[in-house]
Amino acid sequence: MSILVDDSNKTACRAAEAGLQQKNCAALVRPAGTGKGCIVWELLDAHPEMRVLWVVSCTARLELRRALAKRLGRTLGGRVRLMSCEQLAVQNALGWVALAEFRPGLLVLDGWREMSAKDWTDCVQPLFRLCPGAKLLALGAVSYTHLRAHETRHDL
Repeated sequence: MSILVDDSNKTACRAAEAGLQQKNCAALVRPAGTGKGCIVWELLDAHPEMRVLWVVSCTARLELRRALAKRLGRTLGGRVRLMSCEQLAVQNALGWVALAEFRPGLLVLDGWREMSAKDWTDCVQPLFRLCPGAKLLALGAVSYTHLRAHETRHDL
């Protein structure tokens, strides 16, 4: 049974699925609080064999995603690993080896627009080198005002 109740989230989920299938990458850029995390879990439910490394931009977002997993009754630590950029930055060599052995098929960059240049250098780029065959799903928030302004310009 789908955890997505909003039709726009179902549409976004289908679009992300198509991007991942066709180009091995997709981006979900939607207003804050509209269910991007639920969309990811819906995608993961459709691919129970896929291993996922879900990287969040900060500790606050990490706690939000842990709370969402708990609320949805989902398990972290098995095929879905959730880490913050801060956690990745302090990984020693054995930690990076363990991530390589985990072999994620999907990298989720949650809050990619808030990641600093240091986050990209210390965390994201090494992940790309470590997991060259992994698909990429980027999650980013945008304000409703920005979204409406874009829709208005697009309609002209």
